[in-house]
Amino acid sequence: MTQNGDPWFNGHTPSGPQPINDPFGRGGPPASPDPFALGTPQGHSAPLVARPLSMHVAFGALVLAAALSVLAALLGVLTILDLQGRVQNLVGMEPSGAAISYTDDHIGGATIAMVFTMVTVAAAFAFGYGLFARAVHQGKHWPRTWASGLAVLSLFGLLGGPLVVTIVVLGLLSVGLLWLPVSRRYCDYASTRL
Repeated sequence: MTQNGDPWFNGHTPSGPQPINDPFGRGGPPASPDPFALGTPQGHSAPLVARPLSMHVAFGALVLAAALSVLAALLGVLTILDLQGRVQNLVGMEPSGAAISYTDDHIGGATIAMVFTMVTVAAAFAFGYGLFARAVHQGKHWPRTWASGLAVLSLFGLLGGPLVVTIVVLGLLSVGLLWLPVSRRYCDYASTRL
């Protein structure tokens, strides 16, 4: 048996076709570049870079803030409906019944307006957080600068309840993580890859 035909000589059984340009028969990279292989994609000179942990955490915090915005809206709607029931019970305690005839339509209309406003505002916040999360996941530059301004405006939310404070803190955490040098370098890299 020759050395190339002896599986014990190389220490392993040869598997698959051996490249033509490898005179030693050790295997190795294929002769033609594989566009699906890890490393440098065809047409790009920069190697693939892994997304840093700070970008993952910022993305997760923004997605969680979007979900908590929807939860806050749901809790707000339930609170408004509970308040409507309490007001109607109080108005119904009036002995003559005249208060119900005057206020019933107003209470229902006010409830609908408050629920619509609550759902609209929550949908806008959830959409905004989702849009920022998508852009962060793609490595865009604009979320860092826009979120910084919005973070300053959202500081008033720290006066809200615990759920709103959590949403604001998640937004501030994301902004801080996006300004880290490793995140900025990744955004620079990602912008050259587009």
